[in-house]
Amino acid sequence: MSAHRTAPAGQPLPLLVEAESADRDVIRLIKSDRERLRASLRTHGALLLRGFDIGGIDGFDQVVRELSGDPLTYSERSSPRSTIKGNVYTSTDYPPEEEIFVHNENSYQASWPRTLYFYCDQPPETQGATPLTDIRKVYASIDPAVREEFARRGWMVVRNFHDHFGVAWRELFNTDERAEVEAYCRSKDIEFEWLGDDALRTRARRKAIHTHPETGETVWFNHIVFFHHTTLPAEVREGLLGLFGEEDLPTNTYYGDGGRIPDEVTDHLRACYRAQTVRFDYQQDDVLVWQHARTAGNRSPEPAVSQSPWRSRTRRTRGPSAAGSDHAMTVHHSTPGSAWLRRYVPRADARLRLVCFPHAGGSASAFRDWPELLPPDIELIAVQYPGRQDRYGEPLIGDFPVLVSEAARAVLHCFDRPVAFFGHSLGATVAYEVARALRASGAPALTRLFVSARKAPSVPRPDTVRFGTEEQIMAYIRNLGGSGAALLEQGDDLLELMLPMLRNDFGLVASYRYVPGSPLDCPVTAVIGDQDGSVNEDEARQWSRHTVRPFDLHTLPGGHFYTETATDRLVTLVADTLSDVAKRS
Repeated sequence: MSAHRTAPAGQPLPLLVEAESADRDVIRLIKSDRERLRASLRTHGALLLRGFDIGGIDGFDQVVRELSGDPLTYSERSSPRSTIKGNVYTSTDYPPEEEIFVHNENSYQASWPRTLYFYCDQPPETQGATPLTDIRKVYASIDPAVREEFARRGWMVVRNFHDHFGVAWRELFNTDERAEVEAYCRSKDIEFEWLGDDALRTRARRKAIHTHPETGETVWFNHIVFFHHTTLPAEVREGLLGLFGEEDLPTNTYYGDGGRIPDEVTDHLRACYRAQTVRFDYQQDDVLVWQHARTAGNRSPEPAVSQSPWRSRTRRTRGPSAAGSDHAMTVHHSTPGSAWLRRYVPRADARLRLVCFPHAGGSASAFRDWPELLPPDIELIAVQYPGRQDRYGEPLIGDFPVLVSEAARAVLHCFDRPVAFFGHSLGATVAYEVARALRASGAPALTRLFVSARKAPSVPRPDTVRFGTEEQIMAYIRNLGGSGAALLEQGDDLLELMLPMLRNDFGLVASYRYVPGSPLDCPVTAVIGDQDGSVNEDEARQWSRHTVRPFDLHTLPGGHFYTETATDRLVTLVADTLSDVAKRS
């Protein structure tokens, strides 16, 4: 590395490899010093490439391929992530203001990455980093009695896939066929159990302690603390335990024989991790590389407006004890709105994006089945409001202008290609106001706005609907019908969990006031159900006043939630309407 200065980054991890001003070609450095870089990675556990011309996603991809080889896909996912391009994913879509505790990627699987990469596309404004932890030192600092217990018993992660809550088994395993799920689990040493009509429980038993494949050192390599319920924020933990009980929590860890891990043990393990963790602040175009069998990572909280680093992971082997020097990777990238957006079927080469906004009390999963019904040149992105599903621990947003502002910020980066919006009920109003806000800020015009089951904003709303009490909320939901009404009948625990969200969202409905302004410069399509008592054709037709472009109105069979009973017809209508635009783009 004669052409580049190598120096410590001021702490044990990572080793800093810094470009000289005269030569910032990172690929030339890798090709000329590949083996020395790999040796440095083995010696130090992590490298930080700084000051080089990376070249965005494609350049980062080339960096990883030059060092490690062909890319991996992300399987058995436990964190919400979105695909950016090919095997380029977001590092996580978990809210940026929340900490992600120390863990070794995919240690709950039968195989895992050998090397991890992060790329900083835009440095955080004040906070946010990827702290690193030497898991050799973690092992050495753990009470020997605790180590011996895990060495003898191993550890187990239990995952419960509930209908209408969290990650669905269909999404995780990318199939609707139970037989395919069962075959996958058998091939990966995962026990499975079908519960009720559509719930699934899996158990994976793994070793807690491993031997480094190249150095022979002993390392603490697992997700024991990360998945244990005591690591959750207190309010989230209490809410989930109240709703599900410990046995049915979405994720939890135990000793490998099924015994409970005492809280004092997980407290001790968390303290050991924190004592061995270091952090550094990212700079533009930093590339962080770390050896997975020696180093663990986490994420410090950062302001929601900041942008996190790109991330990658390399080829999985049969565990850290496996031999082999070839690597492959998957890459991850976080954007300012990644906590808000869900891509259930990523389509990096799609020519058009359809961004969908859910109804009051709804979530992004309302659109989970849509991608399979859309043509491959349309990518669906569903908006996830705070305070529900995987954003349950975040505060609800009860101020309509704030909701619009945050949602607009989140979807802005989608406009690297044509974009259409679809909003249902409250989501139609949110989509409309987000479209107005984006145009006012100079963003490109939408390809089309679809508004579903909603009166035009200019139509006066009778001041007769009250949402103050539990009884009023439940009566209103039952009158609308749909899956929300069915969920309310499943017991008081679920109702208690849902009520704050419902009260918040219906408060948004009641507080919304239309402010007249310039009409949109995109076509608008309104869709209603023929049995929906909340909106009629005349009220829906008034949407034509809110655009200077063409308007059309469609009526489909069903009530307010015709979206659930006539899904195929609705998605076909949307796809056909957008097909000409997608072809032209």
